[in-house]
Amino acid sequence: MKKIIGVALVCLSVVTVALFHRSFCLQVDAKECAQGTSVEPMSESQLAPGYYTYSSSEIEAARQRGDRVVLYFWAPWCSTCTSLDLDIKQKKTMVPPGVAVMRIDYDSARELKRQYNVVTQHTFVQIDSKGKELSSWVGGDFENFSKYLQ
Repeated sequence: MKKIIGVALVCLSVVTVALFHRSFCLQVDAKECAQGTSVEPMSESQLAPGYYTYSSSEIEAARQRGDRVVLYFWAPWCSTCTSLDLDIKQKKTMVPPGVAVMRIDYDSARELKRQYNVVTQHTFVQIDSKGKELSSWVGGDFENFSKYLQ
């Protein structure tokens, strides 16, 4: 009987954490969170200098500028991701000069996640001009971002 109660409590805890985590959406209105709808990508004018929504045209533009390209796999339901996203947008100088950070929706980028072996949100992958991975790291500490760049 004690085992059954223990298992039930663990299951209840897991469900509670999952529901709380899903509802803890920064930058998303409560109605969208409750419905579980995804957030539309922000327009480029809303992102900070050096911070872009991923697209093949943005990758090509960054390469034309000679920028080092870093892919940032983020999710709107991830509190670390949304907090870092907001920090980058508010602190316009967070992205070092000559670096283009491409924000990618973690939930919809299945092929890119597979290509770069990304298994968790808030993963960064620096790529070369041919798309080959140079380095990768996980974390929301953007203050130490430059130390990971090659």
